[in-house]
Amino acid sequence: MPSNLLVLVLGAFLAITPTYAGKFRGAIAANNSNAEKSLLEELGSDARQDRIKDLEHAMMTTYHALPKGADGHLGHDAVRYILHRLFIEQRGWFIRGLETSSSTSAQYIQTNWVPSYLQGILEKRYGENGISLHELAALAATLEDLIAQEAMGRFQALDGYVKLSKLVSAEEFKKFVRIFMIIYLRNENVPASDMEELNAYTERFMRGYRGWGETMEFLEQLLESSTQLTAEGLVDIDQNRNIFNDIGLKFHKLNDRQCRELKSTLVAFEEKPGRVHLGHFYNKSRYSHWTFKEKPDYLRAIGALDETEPGVQRLVISNYVQSMSNCLNSSSIYSMCCRNECEDLLAHLEKHVAAPVATTDQIMELVAGLPSESVSAPRKLADNLSSRLQEIAALHNGKVPLYSRLFAQWMHHAYPRECPYPHASGTISPQSPEEWVQQNGTSSTWESDAAMDEFISISCKADSHEGSTSDLPWHAEEELLLGGVHAHSQSTANQANDNPSHVLAHAALFSIVLVAVWYLFQPDDITSADVLPQHRRDNGPNMNNPLYTKIVHALALLMLSVIADPIFVAIIVVPGFLVLKVAPCVRGRLAVSRKLQHSKD
Repeated sequence: MPSNLLVLVLGAFLAITPTYAGKFRGAIAANNSNAEKSLLEELGSDARQDRIKDLEHAMMTTYHALPKGADGHLGHDAVRYILHRLFIEQRGWFIRGLETSSSTSAQYIQTNWVPSYLQGILEKRYGENGISLHELAALAATLEDLIAQEAMGRFQALDGYVKLSKLVSAEEFKKFVRIFMIIYLRNENVPASDMEELNAYTERFMRGYRGWGETMEFLEQLLESSTQLTAEGLVDIDQNRNIFNDIGLKFHKLNDRQCRELKSTLVAFEEKPGRVHLGHFYNKSRYSHWTFKEKPDYLRAIGALDETEPGVQRLVISNYVQSMSNCLNSSSIYSMCCRNECEDLLAHLEKHVAAPVATTDQIMELVAGLPSESVSAPRKLADNLSSRLQEIAALHNGKVPLYSRLFAQWMHHAYPRECPYPHASGTISPQSPEEWVQQNGTSSTWESDAAMDEFISISCKADSHEGSTSDLPWHAEEELLLGGVHAHSQSTANQANDNPSHVLAHAALFSIVLVAVWYLFQPDDITSADVLPQHRRDNGPNMNNPLYTKIVHALALLMLSVIADPIFVAIIVVPGFLVLKVAPCVRGRLAVSRKLQHSKD
């Protein structure tokens, strides 16, 4: 990444990142010097090699399976993808800027500087040929360092506000951690001017936060396993600072339980595999603790609305559960989101295939024996899954690319409750509710229960079962997820070249060229006037000359060939023309020259 672009990206990040000013806020602004310093330390420190090796091991299976450049290293998009997989799987961290190009908009990559900035440093240092596994692990470690610095910034701000002693009782420390947890959950200012107001606010928050009981259980387990006490039974704040970073490192365990509960709730009243009638979705919020109130426009924007059946709107469960609507914005660098269960399934395929492409037989065998939370195994895969997989392979020279849109869609059909439906690049905008409000000026949820009830009434009147089918939508648009526009164009070209009709067109074109060449080289009485240059002739070109006519016809056919398929012409026709035409002409010129010389002699 050019240095001037890095400055622009960094500036955009600093402009939107809240900082600490007097009272504590939800995030601390990292800066470019800290980020670069941390990255270089991770790359060069022998003391941190054990940590780097652990990260290398965690990414090794996916790293070996991903497509690489000629030097065996990962390209730009693949680096972001594997880091996204690592953090969402191990921590539940959805780091903006690590999404694949097909699942995010340029706005997010531009305004969230951290991954792009650090990746740019590596590419500038090692060239743009790709990043090795070791460098990738150092990049991951650096992101973790920045997040740990953010946690320490929160701790220091809160400590300066509360003014704890260096040694406190276990109960005082627990109360302090509890306040820190509230700051983590809110990621914004706590409206308090003194400790009395802060304590009152804390009590209100604990009563109003639906999952506070589970949160306190998580905190108590963390404190019990991590708190170090002095001989007097007191807590040394400095020796227990790691607990504040551990909250962000381990909170995904609690979040995973809540995500599974959300998914189970939706699956319980699905209308077809992985789909819930939108009216039923809203109606569920009437008699449960879930607040399912996102408006159809917002659900459509984030890719969670299925409208393939005319007049019927359905919620796509996997897309909704994993959407930003269900993420906790607990950091300036990441959001705590539901894990993509499909990536766990893909990891199984990566382990056994160890390549970016696989045969249809390999995939069918592996998937038939691969269970998920909602799919039992072993199982016999449906015939339509087999035929769809064959169609994908036919577009890619007989192999199925694991990191393609069509294969992701195939996985959605095989595991509709775990694998999200993959939308084509640029067709959705995975925004958080707050970002939706900023962009559109309206709420992402129904403004009133009356408006939502009216929608439920209208939508439920339509009999969604009449004439409907259990088949899930299938769209044939293809793109390689790790190659951006270039990969998409390459995929499109492969589709065209492998298409039967295109093969027939090539055959017809080749036949035309052969006929033209044959016609051009039919024997004629070639004299010196036919071969000699124009300035050696007495008269102008003879339009009735057989050779002249043949050349004109051949050039016309050649122009048609170029229009039909320039690559084909460049590879086959032009070299063939040079070999078959130029060589005989040269020989003819030499023969005439010798004949004229012989006549002079």
